[in-house]
Amino acid sequence: KLINEEFYTWMVLPSFFEDIQNADSLILDDQKILGGPEYLILDSKIWRVPTHLKKEHITISFGGSDPNNLTLLVLKKLETLIALDNIKVILGPGYKHDQVLITNILNKAQIIHNPENIYEIFAKSLIVITAFGVTLQELFSLGIPAGIVANYREDFQDFLKIQKYYQNINQKILFSFLGVRDNINETE
Repeated sequence: KLINEEFYTWMVLPSFFEDIQNADSLILDDQKILGGPEYLILDSKIWRVPTHLKKEHITISFGGSDPNNLTLLVLKKLETLIALDNIKVILGPGYKHDQVLITNILNKAQIIHNPENIYEIFAKSLIVITAFGVTLQELFSLGIPAGIVANYREDFQDFLKIQKYYQNINQKILFSFLGVRDNINETE
């Protein structure tokens, strides 16, 4: 049980991959739980972005704060594998790590701070490297592929739910699990 049922009448799980029909531990006879893509809570600006824009870059975005500095970790891995000319990095308002370390790898023009047009940046991306969270929900809605680097090992369970979601709707999965911060699959 997520929350004692006396505290709510309805519960919404705003994630495209939540399988509420098979979540026996969540559903009780006298309560209503809703979930799936139709319950995503997203900024309305996302629906105004054309999704068929020319794909120009790879985007790295680990949310508003990136608590484990996955941005720097991924950049260090990528710089040993590919040229970084077509990389864009989005840093949120809560990014508290040393940004000089990023500017040692990329030029300042490739680093975008808290953009207002984040959905357009995503829509122009070949792929976005991100973790789980709102960004993944946004990429799902835009139909943009993602490489997922998880903050925690337990996050892999959510990736399994994502795989199952795509199997259930009989569509090719848009997302790849690249690993956890201390164990990234560089060949992916």
